[in-house]
Amino acid sequence: MYILAVPILLAVLLVIILLLLLWNRWKIALVLLILGIALNKNTQTFPVHLSYLQEWNTETDSATLNVMTYNIALTKNNAILEYLDTLNIDILALQESGGLPKKNNLQKQFPYHEGNAVFSRYPIKNYHRIHLEEGTSDWKELEDSVLNPKNDLQKNPMIFSMQIEHPQGTINLITCHLRSNGYSTARRQMGTESKWSDGLEDYVRRLDYGYKARAVQAQSICKALSEQEKRPTLILGDFNDLSGSYSLKTIQGEELSDAWWEGGLGPGFTFNAYHLLLRLDHILYSSDFQLEQVQLESNIPFSDHYPLKARLKIHF
Repeated sequence: MYILAVPILLAVLLVIILLLLLWNRWKIALVLLILGIALNKNTQTFPVHLSYLQEWNTETDSATLNVMTYNIALTKNNAILEYLDTLNIDILALQESGGLPKKNNLQKQFPYHEGNAVFSRYPIKNYHRIHLEEGTSDWKELEDSVLNPKNDLQKNPMIFSMQIEHPQGTINLITCHLRSNGYSTARRQMGTESKWSDGLEDYVRRLDYGYKARAVQAQSICKALSEQEKRPTLILGDFNDLSGSYSLKTIQGEELSDAWWEGGLGPGFTFNAYHLLLRLDHILYSSDFQLEQVQLESNIPFSDHYPLKARLKIHF
């Protein structure tokens, strides 16, 4: 769980390095710089790609795939549908989309869809939920937790697997909304007169539970991937975790790349509520794709998350 502190630690390291350089302590500064670079690379926290500043390419063809993930936080604001209507996207994965009407313009824009969760310009096959493996010690610990209510997401997880029948070939696609740390829930349950510090014990319990739950979910995703026919693979959604965390590293393994790390610029915060700024939403892709662009829509105000999209070149 230390991973939550990495962005702050890197910022502190940078300030210390600058001060050391001003004091002509360049050898110490160099050592700290190397440590900072190593930590940054290991956790994939702060990418630097100046190409990110290029204007988004709106052209489409059969050799490219535009994908987006967006947690819309149960919004019922029709303006969000108007925004989504303007997108030139091939695959759209929405999380917390229960606030949208059952019939909407997206279903006309995208010929293929599964509820209000996944929308595609190409046929969707074998859509199903990935169920978690029961019986392990980790699972038992989650079941016995006081934070595990009836019909908890651990028993009915929002993780879906499918194949997309693209003209260039079949793609394995997984969309997910992994277990959160419950910070927002804890704050909502506190009285309006309560101080932030009053909920500290509850924050820690929820943080620990969320970490363990996502570990089980990540392992289940990996198992599902291992049982599929080996194909070009995309995993996108709200992972509720940072790059460098156990769950992200487990899912990525050696074969998947993180779009923001490979083409973004800066911390790429996708979550923005309760004075928190975190990169919780991710697009992972296999080497069958070549990342052309990635973009964070940080000016879209409809949710406590920002949309994240990527443009991928297909070469399979």
